[in-house]
Amino acid sequence: IYIYPNPSQGIFNIEINSSIISLTLLNQLGEVIFIDDNLSDEYYSINLTRLPKGIYFINFKSDQYLITKKIIIE
Repeated sequence: IYIYPNPSQGIFNIEINSSIISLTLLNQLGEVIFIDDNLSDEYYSINLTRLPKGIYFINFKSDQYLITKKIIIE
């Protein structure tokens, strides 16, 4: 899983493998900000410019594992 640019002004590009089925964006308090349960492409772009500056976490889930990545909005 590649996320770039990171840090960013709020627009992130994500490259994932085909086994990832969902993406969940969380703030630092663990509150869910965004969910996409229907990932089908290997390249994904997410616009978070409406969110305040700070640190966020993206959980990527497949049938077999969960991966968490940190992103920073400047």
